[in-house]
Amino acid sequence: MFPMPNSNFELRRFFCASRRRSAAAMFLLFPALFLAAPLFAAADFRTVESRSGQFLIRCREPFSPPPLLEDEKAAGLITLTPELAAISAERIKENLLQLLGAPDRWRGKIRLHFRPGKSNPDLFQVRSARFSNGWTYQVAISAKIRRQVWLRNCVALLLLEIGNRLAGERSVEIPFWLIDGIATELRHSALLDLSPSHAERLRLGAPDSNSVFPNQLYQDALLSTRRWLSQNPPASAAELFFPEDQHWRGRKNPLFAHSAHLFLRRLLDLRAGKASLRQFLSALPTRLNWQQAFFPSFQPHFQKMLDLEKWWAVILSDFLTNPYSAPIDPQKFEIGSRPPEETLAQLEQLFSLPALVGRKRDEIAQRERFSLQQAIAQWDYADQKSALEPIVNRLSILAIYAHPQLAPLLRDYQKTLRNYLSKRDQAGRQSSAKRPLQMRRRPQRIAQKTQQKLNQLDDQRRQLSNPTPANPPQTKESQTPNSSKQTKTLPPQL
Repeated sequence: MFPMPNSNFELRRFFCASRRRSAAAMFLLFPALFLAAPLFAAADFRTVESRSGQFLIRCREPFSPPPLLEDEKAAGLITLTPELAAISAERIKENLLQLLGAPDRWRGKIRLHFRPGKSNPDLFQVRSARFSNGWTYQVAISAKIRRQVWLRNCVALLLLEIGNRLAGERSVEIPFWLIDGIATELRHSALLDLSPSHAERLRLGAPDSNSVFPNQLYQDALLSTRRWLSQNPPASAAELFFPEDQHWRGRKNPLFAHSAHLFLRRLLDLRAGKASLRQFLSALPTRLNWQQAFFPSFQPHFQKMLDLEKWWAVILSDFLTNPYSAPIDPQKFEIGSRPPEETLAQLEQLFSLPALVGRKRDEIAQRERFSLQQAIAQWDYADQKSALEPIVNRLSILAIYAHPQLAPLLRDYQKTLRNYLSKRDQAGRQSSAKRPLQMRRRPQRIAQKTQQKLNQLDDQRRQLSNPTPANPPQTKESQTPNSSKQTKTLPPQL
């Protein structure tokens, strides 16, 4: 049994012996700690700070970007390093602020951490926390990430930081149409690559020279949006405001993103559009949801949801029929307010289908235009369907704001083309080489009946374009009763 000290002298001797034993243990452990120092040094972290100081990128040393295969490049994957992540984040923020017309007054620090181990190209995990001096954001990413995931989530994070600058305990809600609209706009309009990849660097001069990245050529940001919306029905205003899962992460996500892009561009084209959008972001902390903050911010243009839906229908109609038209003031359009001449001119342009035609095999194809009847009679059905489906969608939008005299005609055109496509799809599934000849000829009969109906509708349209007065103006002599003067029909002059 260990003896317990029972006097002051023995107590002092006990503690002195303990100190000597501790010093001896530390002397023996010092070489072991010295030898293990390289192991602790290998687990160090490296931190890179962006130019503005808002972004801190942290990675474990030693860090080497993972290799990127050709099929991964084709799938839209990129490889990031801490330096590239800092450059890309600053580029995205600068273009976002330029789009909003806002200065850089950031408050929330954003810390990005490269997660080691197996790469997850869809990883962008955000954790936000509020302290006494504001909000901070912790982000876990993978060095190999999808370009679209990186760009879209950076835009969402920056918008969240802008909205939370005046927020209290509750974080704000950012609408999906704003995130997808800005991400699509920046991806196509930026002169510099906003998401450079380590695998796409260009080496200038010697192998040890600095690495640079090629700049992007400027292109029309609405070019891809115009292509998508001309071939697919765009999202409605209700779908933009209240999207389902399939709209923002399902099969309809590209269509939703391009619809949101056009919606954002036309909002910015409004009078004081950028100022209204900045006011909308600053009003988010004071509202229960973002829908309540939208209409007060755009009060001069929209009073309620119905005003927004009518304006959006006019935007889609003008964009699909005349994509380079001027911005539309929502206060100047009501249902049935389009003049007949304008609607007839749009129909004339809509029913003229362009195509490249080569008469001979060695001849350069020339651009020609076909009517609806010619396309149905001469084109393959696959080409017909790709050209007629956008026309059906445009007719439904044109009919909303067309003059009441022309609205029934537009609906008849739409019904005729829709029935033709439906019957041709059904006939194509039923007809085959083993079927009787009468059934194989069914698509031809459907096409002939549709052409006859379109000819009748074209006659009605020409009559509306050149109306004949029902009661021609009468002269004084014709109005006089019991007039002795008689009219005589003259023979046609040769």
